Amino acid sequence: MTETLVVAPILVALGSVLAALVLRRFPALQRAASVLGGVAYAGVVAVAVWRVVLGSAAPGIAAYQVGDWPAPFGITLVLDGLSAFMLVVAAAVTVPAVALSARFIDRENQRVFYHPLFHLLVLGVTGAFLTGDLFNLFVWFEVMLMASYVFVAFYGNAQHTAAAFRYLTLNVVGSATFLLAVGGLYAVTGTLNMADMSRRLADASAYGVDPAPVVGLSALLFATFALKAGLVPFQFWVPGAYRAAPAPVTALLAGVVKKVGVYAIVRLYFGVFAAAAVPVSLPGIAGDGFLAFVGPVLFVMAAGSILVGGLGAVNQPDVDGLLAYSSIGQIGFIALPLAVAATVPSVRILGVTAALVYALNH
Repeated sequence: MTETLVVAPILVALGSVLAALVLRRFPALQRAASVLGGVAYAGVVAVAVWRVVLGSAAPGIAAYQVGDWPAPFGITLVLDGLSAFMLVVAAAVTVPAVALSARFIDRENQRVFYHPLFHLLVLGVTGAFLTGDLFNLFVWFEVMLMASYVFVAFYGNAQHTAAAFRYLTLNVVGSATFLLAVGGLYAVTGTLNMADMSRRLADASAYGVDPAPVVGLSALLFATFALKAGLVPFQFWVPGAYRAAPAPVTALLAGVVKKVGVYAIVRLYFGVFAAAAVPVSLPGIAGDGFLAFVGPVLFVMAAGSILVGGLGAVNQPDVDGLLAYSSIGQIGFIALPLAVAATVPSVRILGVTAALVYALNH
């Protein structure tokens, strides 16, 4: 029963996509099914988090092997404290956003494609938070992006089309970089399962893994995740995309989709790659391994995001622009304690916790 709850949020989001498609000829029913799907998603997330993480006397981790293929060969879904926290954030934004959508978006656009794509976006986010496999993290990123591309071009005028083109171009480049890094990591480590990769990197000599190439490959991944999160210097897509998308979708993009990039940084760099024994050659840095390299870079990007977002926000003539630039600054505030946590091992848990609390606040 506990293992089934791990996959339940994905199934509910997928069911909402199918229901919205089937009921497209019945607009009132489609809107009702979409809102109920959002509520059901929040309910399933609440039950899963309570049963697996909060109400469990065990470590609070549950895994689901898709198709009964054993790890690390099959697709693994994992619900632990970090993924549970991010799912709660997703559910908290999804419910009011889908409820507002039923009133805010004109009826014709709702009937054609809005609600199926809305829940497809939620599906991609949910899969990214739950996957325990690096390649499937890429797959769920693409599911999430497919829906967001359409929403950025939603209204179809020249300004929105231009914003969608920039958004599409940057993310296609990011996706190609992501896929290249995933392939390289598989070639070096022999696995894409995150837990198995962490184990192999921690005991590299026993598994015949050379951790040196992983440094460069992880840098490619880091750039991809920074792009998804909208950190400086990859923030150029944010203002145009957020202004172009419908307001309820922008809430989802800023409140949840951006956090997938932050989540991936925490999951991989504070979990998987932190296990690698990589010599540090940066004087004056107290960190260890991968995190000693990540810390200073993340600190510069976070500081730049705070500066660019803050100055950009105060210079905007409208609320849409102010909030779009403010979101860049807020991601900087979320990333800043991660930079401190990566650089100073003694406050690592506190720094990650602070970042998550600020992500919830945002």
